[in-house]
Amino acid sequence: MTTTPETGQEFDDVLLAALAMWPLIPTPEQLEQMRRHFELMVEANRTTNLTRITAPTDAAIKHFADSLALCPWAERVGLVVGRVLDVGTGAGFPGVPLAVMRPSWQVTAIDGTGKKIAFVKDVAAAIGLGNLRTDAIHANHWKTHQRFDVVIARAVGVIAKCLPFAARLTAPGGWFVSYKTPDADDTEREGAEAAARELGMVRCEPFDYTLVSGDEALTRRLVVFRKDETA
Repeated sequence: MTTTPETGQEFDDVLLAALAMWPLIPTPEQLEQMRRHFELMVEANRTTNLTRITAPTDAAIKHFADSLALCPWAERVGLVVGRVLDVGTGAGFPGVPLAVMRPSWQVTAIDGTGKKIAFVKDVAAAIGLGNLRTDAIHANHWKTHQRFDVVIARAVGVIAKCLPFAARLTAPGGWFVSYKTPDADDTEREGAEAAARELGMVRCEPFDYTLVSGDEALTRRLVVFRKDETA
């Protein structure tokens, strides 16, 4: 697929309509940054397997709007965010849109695939994201003393398997947020809650939302855990 001014306008229109429900209103500069991320992703996807979602409508909803659900959730819980870790960022989701829309957040995006993290690093430079850092590493292998206010995982895997690295990388009193569908959450709930208890994390109220893409309604859920402040 090749992007054109028409596909760029379609991307803008669909994304703005989707974000209006929260409401989350990007500035013209922020909208341009996200559009450019989309365009660079489509271009790079010709040679690097970044994503199967490249149509402007689908990308605006399923990648960008979905990624930004963390913003209204953070507002709902009254969270002042400083440091965010995006685990398994892939083509830059949700880390890049979050860094665009929340310039005060310091976002670190990691992925075990070098070509993907190189792409995200190039995107950050191209669109001027000074608050986004990258590292080519698997979370389970990352030997770091850094701790984050929020650790996020989107399309990474079963929650129970994510919780050990999430607990290690989350600051005391911080949060782990997994992007899921309600059905997937229901399937994984028992194992996730058992794993969380062993790791000093407590499941909190989820954040449910629906994204509309054409005639398709996508029901999504942020599954939320909080780390014990003494852990």
